[in-house]
Amino acid sequence: MKTEVPALHAISHGVRFSVRVPDTFSHEGVRSILPPGSVETKKPAVDGEFSLEDSAAPGVYTIRRDGRIAARSVPSADALRRLGKYLQLWVAERAPDHVFIHSGVAVWNGCAILCPGRSFAGKSTLIWALVQAGAVYYSDEYAVVDRRGHVSAFPVPIALRDSVGGLRSFITPKFGAKNSETVLPSLVLFLRYSPGSTLQIRSVTPADTALRLLQNTVSARLNPQRAIHAAVSIAKKARAYGGSRGDTDAVLEWIAKIQCQV
Repeated sequence: MKTEVPALHAISHGVRFSVRVPDTFSHEGVRSILPPGSVETKKPAVDGEFSLEDSAAPGVYTIRRDGRIAARSVPSADALRRLGKYLQLWVAERAPDHVFIHSGVAVWNGCAILCPGRSFAGKSTLIWALVQAGAVYYSDEYAVVDRRGHVSAFPVPIALRDSVGGLRSFITPKFGAKNSETVLPSLVLFLRYSPGSTLQIRSVTPADTALRLLQNTVSARLNPQRAIHAAVSIAKKARAYGGSRGDTDAVLEWIAKIQCQV
């Protein structure tokens, strides 16, 4: 009979949580999927308790959050990754001093670029292309915004998909900035990937930029006042563009031509 290893307690962005897994998984494995910036603590968590539990069927697991089922029948090979996603979302929803926006973030040629969007929007491919072109990688998942409207890093592995939308690979770029370093966004790109299309791009007003950022803000319902403040702070200072794109080369060429400085 499998047993549980002692719970791992940690804090990330002011949110405390604990993680408990069967002895099939090691603490090192759990540490690898903790939200970026997590610090282990000895005190039990009070904000959230997460567990990965054996299911009746072999090779699959159940993820629980505060005793309630969050996911069933999770394959062993994907269990820790899925658990990590729930931990990230928990922190993103409840961070007391930061607002988390679904967005890729990279700094290229002195330009701090946000690529907001949820899954299948094409942001991961664009962020990876920027990194390959020499950009400093900040995040593929969340733009972490402080009260000043500055963004700090949340460097999770980049998840790239295949042509039919399945997860193909996870790439961990070398993170070149200091963990405490923040940037003021100067360019926001709302570009939807459309296979085979040419680059179609237009400017977006500050009001529309704030609205679109708010639509991608994790805590918009739990804490709308802080979410609105973060979205407006970015929209006031950054230039924003929307539209559709095909391959990433055209986007990189366009970014290189415009004057964009932090």
